[in-house]
Amino acid sequence: MSLFGDPAADLNFEPHPNLISFCKAPPWSQLLILIPLTVQCALLHPLFRHIPLARWTRLILVAPNVHWCLAISWKYCYTPLELSAEKNMILSSVTLTLAMKTIEWGLVKGPYWSRASIVYNGRRQWDPSGAIQTHDLKAGPLEVGFWTFAQFTTVRGYQFSWGLKSQKYSKPTSQGEIFQRLLRSHFAFVLATAFLVWMRDNPKQTVRSVFGYGFSLLVEAIYTLAFGLTICCAMDMRYSALQLLSGSLLRIWPRAPRIVADYLDPTLHPPVFGNLVKVRSLTEFWGSAWHPLFRHSFIFCGGSPLAALAKRGGLSLPSQKWLRGLGVFAASGFLHEYALSVFARPPHRNPYVFPQSTSYLGPAFYFLVQPFGILLEQRFKSLKGPVWVWIFTLSTATALRSSYLSPGRLDASLPPLSSWGWTQWLVPMALHSSNQ
Repeated sequence: MSLFGDPAADLNFEPHPNLISFCKAPPWSQLLILIPLTVQCALLHPLFRHIPLARWTRLILVAPNVHWCLAISWKYCYTPLELSAEKNMILSSVTLTLAMKTIEWGLVKGPYWSRASIVYNGRRQWDPSGAIQTHDLKAGPLEVGFWTFAQFTTVRGYQFSWGLKSQKYSKPTSQGEIFQRLLRSHFAFVLATAFLVWMRDNPKQTVRSVFGYGFSLLVEAIYTLAFGLTICCAMDMRYSALQLLSGSLLRIWPRAPRIVADYLDPTLHPPVFGNLVKVRSLTEFWGSAWHPLFRHSFIFCGGSPLAALAKRGGLSLPSQKWLRGLGVFAASGFLHEYALSVFARPPHRNPYVFPQSTSYLGPAFYFLVQPFGILLEQRFKSLKGPVWVWIFTLSTATALRSSYLSPGRLDASLPPLSSWGWTQWLVPMALHSSNQ
């Protein structure tokens, strides 16, 4: 009996007979959801700021758009469920993120302005003062169309008035540096994934014989760290690949219009992860080191409503800020619970349902406990430094890892180490692509 069930059985799952009748891959027709979403997004352009019908249209589209987005992730799926966890996780995460975006685009007062850019050390950078570009008011149909595309696809808002205005000026990142980062991420990803597969495929007795009974906590910490590294590095590789692509497009099209150049210039889109090794507090870990790809949606749908309730209730400013953070983490926990509930839905052989799942609500626990760790930091000033951050993070993230790496879930499609070829070890993203 292996640590996570029989790997041979895990790699030979057959579609459940009851699954074929109601669940199939999403058809291309579901991309039609992009039409009402695009309408909502476009109506946030400053040209429509004084048109009441534009705001009412955005608001009216919220309910049908949310229903359509969420219905996609429950009506459709990739099979067999046990070998398609990552595809179904991406499907559910994307549809839920779009649902949060449609809520924001419908309820926000608007408009969203483009931010101005300035020249610093010979390179264009976003103006950290938050200055806006008034030429938005003179935009034609083509400019509005590209503005909508940029707004729809942006994840951090550097180009818009709601983006991070405190972006630090740093040495421009070259294509070579981006490629080196991709290689480093691949190296860490391969080692971490190899450890996950080894832990999955070996009995507990083998694990204990290698590490010893007294090192069980250390093994759990390494296991959780490896899980986090695979997620971090996989995202970083994909983002770095997009940076390389955008930089190549700019080389091919050096005289691209400014709005296109602002969108593609990789120097205006720094890495999604900061220095995770040297973080000295949980606030720094979540504020600047971990990726901010969903942060704006979490703030709008979770943090801001809770902070508004706290303000209305007369709570102090520090309490409002803490509850704002709690709302952000609650929204993040909901996203991770939702994704897990979708890709491990019945008739999955290890369904994520209560009470069958022994790790139920593990993601919710992990994210909801983070603001309490931040509160401890504020109360006890001695709780600082990388050691504190990683002890707290790894000990609480075990619940998240146990939920996602339960038998037949996220790691089921990874091939055993014995079948890895030279491409899995040496070619960036080859192993990541092999488990699709």
